[in-house]
Amino acid sequence: MPLLMLTLVESLVLDAACTFMPRYSGVGGHSLAVDRSGNPAIAYHEIRGRDLKYAHWDGKRWRFETVDETGIVGLYPSLAFDTSGNPTIAYSDITAGSILKFARWDGERWVLETIDSGFYSSLAFDDSANPAIAYCSRRETSSDNIELRCARWNGASWILQTVDSVGRHGWDLSLAFDTSGNPGISYLSTSGLKLARWDGSNWALETVVRGEAGMDTCLAFDSMGNPAVTHVLGSSSLRFAQWNGTNWVLETVDNDVTSGNTSLGFDRSGDPAISYDGIYSGLRLARRSDTNWLLETVDTVIEVGNTSLAFDSAGNPVIAYSDITDYSHDLKLARWDDSTWIVQIVDKG
Repeated sequence: MPLLMLTLVESLVLDAACTFMPRYSGVGGHSLAVDRSGNPAIAYHEIRGRDLKYAHWDGKRWRFETVDETGIVGLYPSLAFDTSGNPTIAYSDITAGSILKFARWDGERWVLETIDSGFYSSLAFDDSANPAIAYCSRRETSSDNIELRCARWNGASWILQTVDSVGRHGWDLSLAFDTSGNPGISYLSTSGLKLARWDGSNWALETVVRGEAGMDTCLAFDSMGNPAVTHVLGSSSLRFAQWNGTNWVLETVDNDVTSGNTSLGFDRSGDPAISYDGIYSGLRLARRSDTNWLLETVDTVIEVGNTSLAFDSAGNPVIAYSDITDYSHDLKLARWDDSTWIVQIVDKG
């Protein structure tokens, strides 16, 4: 049972919608969100028990709960708080196939429900406080073809939509809502890095980067409602693309990164920030100031798994990440306190 009920400030949960591909660590993917008091919460797949876990900082220490422990559950989790301040988590159950599930705290217990066959979930809430989940699913006609889908709660039931079904789509994806309350999904496909946006009646698809787009995408909207996406090209080049109202502007942020593990958000000043794994340099954070990207090392671990970025109530960055150095399998949290990075081990693998 949660020991503290908190209220969501949606602007603080900047990256709960990003999907993180698990690597060989004790934590098989995780998702970070920050509450109104600036306290972080993390949903994660704990590999030792094959369970979905929820960790919440209460201001003094971490509180832990097992959300789902039946079978092999909790992969590709995505965490967000509803308008009542209750945590909700989209995740995959791979006990028998790949099943998309949704867990919500109702004030007394975790309520679990099955939504569809699927995996790689990404969760966010719309302006009406209804959850939406982007995910991918294998087509019944071919196990090699993956299609991108979106499940939206309308207040009574889940409405399932196929977003893109031509070719292989959605093996890495990120869902966010724009300033008009319409969802957008960035995703990787065989044709490149793509963006799907709901226009009120249909999904409009566009290609952001054509051809080989590498891996690992994260989507966020700036204060003007313009989308921005990250991706890693060639397993070493971190790139940032932003729509300026006319076309996409593509920038190279860092050429010394490992494959995947990026997370994107905008700070209070409207500047983008990206957490990621630097080659032999550990956990890094890139922040753009004017036209320049400022790069800093947050934790000098040898190898980083997934990263998940948010901002606390003071506007300071918070990053959850996996330290998989020498298979140590630790889930960590780094917080900037205006002068230095404070690093904690949340769950020791």
